[in-house]
Amino acid sequence: MIPINLKEKNTKAMKIEIKEKNGTKYLTGLPGEKLVRSEADINSLLSLCYEHATNRILFYPTNLTPNFFDLSSREAGEILQKFSTYRVKAALVVTPETAQSSKFGEMAQEANRGKVFRVFDKEEDAEKWLTRNDF
Repeated sequence: MIPINLKEKNTKAMKIEIKEKNGTKYLTGLPGEKLVRSEADINSLLSLCYEHATNRILFYPTNLTPNFFDLSSREAGEILQKFSTYRVKAALVVTPETAQSSKFGEMAQEANRGKVFRVFDKEEDAEKWLTRNDF
């Protein structure tokens, strides 16, 4: 596990780790740490993926803004579209209550059928999916 502190101009540092499991590297946000505050942060994460030769990211709810979970904000759609465009596989570990809440829960069920983004209630399950070589 390699910790990274990324600081863009006029922003707070992002605290990220690089982990490797089954020979597959991925970036992970730290629980409790804010990673995404703006679209520029997503671009920085994509850059980090390429810098560290990976196309996989593990998130926790605190890594994202509350708007990500409010589908009317369109933030989740914009972020997931970037992941799809740049072929980045992303997993989100949430509580079962979050995964089943209203529209976000519906979106999560739909997303869990795809290969780009999935929502999990256990970190082990997210890590297992994220490090599979089927992407």
